[in-house]
Amino acid sequence: MGAMWSLLWGWWTAGTQVSSVQYAEDGDLGPEGDVADPTTGLTLRHRTAMVRTWDMVRPDMKVHGINFFLTLFRAEPELQTRFKGFADKTEEELKTNKRLAAHASTVMLAITGLVDNLDDVTCLVEMLNATALNHKRRGLPQPSTFTSLPSLFAPPPPALPPPLSSFPPLPSFSSLIPSLAAPFLLPTLRSQHFLSLLPPGTHSQPLLV
Repeated sequence: MGAMWSLLWGWWTAGTQVSSVQYAEDGDLGPEGDVADPTTGLTLRHRTAMVRTWDMVRPDMKVHGINFFLTLFRAEPELQTRFKGFADKTEEELKTNKRLAAHASTVMLAITGLVDNLDDVTCLVEMLNATALNHKRRGLPQPSTFTSLPSLFAPPPPALPPPLSSFPPLPSFSSLIPSLAAPFLLPTLRSQHFLSLLPPGTHSQPLLV
């Protein structure tokens, strides 16, 4: 229950947390800038890149969310059949489908909650686990499904506005969040939620544990 409240609180306060996530300029990160967090494997430089990337998405999250799902369904049509509200819609119909717009907005707000909590590892873990459990109940495809979606892994990430460049490389996926590498969580970490957080260049790396 605590995980769900954390997730809901992240959604509810997403719009108010933007100003609270502040990082120094790249050149002023200090000696701790490249020290990896023991749980996530992310450095301050990585987290700064993620926050700045997502700041480009925040102003128009609904549009970017819809575009993301269009890309996802185009690459893997079977995934669309899991959404009863728009399982049989064409791509043109999806562009104006209110149910897709609502779901896309919810997903983007959830990602915002993750981004806003990159420095609160305990909360981040709770939120990721809540998301993973929810997707497990819904029968999210196995991780191998997503490794066959090159359009989702190739930079720049789908739905993110250009230009997105000069971001620091992230560590390999196997060391990114080792403490969260439970079987039920891997499908979610390899899904659109987590991939959307990664800076360009990361998507071309093999997502193997």
